[in-house]
Order: sequence, then C-alpha cells, then structure tokens
Amino acid sequence: MKDTIFNDYASFIQRIVTLVGQGYYYHKRIVLNELKKDRWVNTDRKLQSIFPVGASKDARYRRQKAGLANYFYMRWEGTIVMLCTNGLKVGQVKDQPYNPVQGDIFKDIRKSALEVCVGAETTLKIGKSYVKNHKKPKLSGKRKPTHKRKVQDQPMFSYTVYLSKSTFKNIKAGIIEAIMDNNVKKAEYIFNAMNGLPRYSGIVRQSKNMLEEVKSICKKYHVIFERDNFTVKSYRPFKKNVAGKPSK
Repeated sequence: MKDTIFNDYASFIQRIVTLVGQGYYYHKRIVLNELKKDRWVNTDRKLQSIFPVGASKDARYRRQKAGLANYFYMRWEGTIVMLCTNGLKVGQVKDQPYNPVQGDIFKDIRKSALEVCVGAETTLKIGKSYVKNHKKPKLSGKRKPTHKRKVQDQPMFSYTVYLSKSTFKNIKAGIIEAIMDNNVKKAEYIFNAMNGLPRYSGIVRQSKNMLEEVKSICKKYHVIFERDNFTVKSYRPFKKNVAGKPSK
C-alpha cells in the first residue's frame, strides 16, 4: 500500500494533516517497543490484515456510499498512526452495540488532539486551528440565494500542528536559564532551533508568542535584547513523498 512506512517525521506529519483535512477525523496511535524492532513488520502485516487500509480509491468511494468507514495506516519509526472516517467500523453491525476489535479504539481529533513524539524532548500535537475574522462568502453578482443555492459558512477551523505544552515549557525554561546566566548566545541558539521544526501555522504562532516572552524576560533580568538575532521563519516547503516500501 502506498504511503505506509515513512522515512522522516516531517512527511509523516504532513500526510496526517492532509488526511484529517479530507475527513479522516478519527485517530489511533500505537507506540512500538524499540527492543522488538525486528517484529515491527509483523505488526504492520497484522494490522493491515484486520483493517481495510489497502483499499483503492474506487473501493473507498464504494465503502463511503455504503456507510462504511475508510482506514489509512501509517508508520514512522516505532510510531503507528491509524486514521478512519465516519461510518461503520470493522466488527460493527448496523443498529447493534459496537464491540471494537483489536486496536479499533479511535479518538475524534476534533475533540482530542493527536500527539506524536518526534524527538527525545519534542512532541508535536495535531489539532484544530480556529480561523480569525470568520465571514460568510460573498455572492457574485446580484443573484439572491434560493432554496437550491444556499449560502453556507466557511469552516470556522482548519487543522494544524503545535508544540505540546510540555515541549513549549521546556524550551522556555531553557531560554530563561540561559538569560539568567547572561548567556544570550545560548538563548538565541535554543530559540532559533525551533525553526528546524515543520513551519505549520500553530508552531509559527507559538514561536511569535515565545519571542514576546523572551523580550519580557530579557527586560526583567536587564539583558540586552537584539531582535535581529531571534528569527521566526514561516515558510514551509511541501515535503515530497518519501514513504518506504509497504510491508508484504
């Protein structure tokens, strides 16, 4: 199956965000044991045999029309993320109580954000990003809406990537410690290292908030704050598909 095993976390996260935007709102994260790395492929095969993750585009369309949930399976290193859409889940019978099969306990990303650990001290969170200045789309020309042509609001939120609270606090603590030691170069290094993360709007927003806090901290400890030495990059290039070969 295409896009199953990913070789870097940036394309892994990018794929998740894309699928969530396409209606795959339900997520399940599984973290595999590093000591059992030689068995990860067996786990891939087992889960892919339980859930219809290898369905073609046409098959997914037919499942959607039949009211069945569609699934996607992805793994980066020892982190598995499974996504699915609305509809009858595997093992569920219409109008009967739902008894989930192994691993089929999914959370709604609209209510519970998905967290993915991408480093020893770095965890990213995928969740809602509310749209500012939400307005109804304007109608072109002088035509008035009828019952056949309704004006609907644009979505009030999209999906983006943030740093988890613990990751953000750890970065802030490192910067504060460096400033208290009057080591501005170290504070600049810690702050600018955030630019190495994928530049989603959530992370960019957090970087700008952190910059304001750094400014206040420098003022508090009477340390000279040089704005030009603290950079906030906002450009995020599209990551090409670098998924590995699917398990056979």
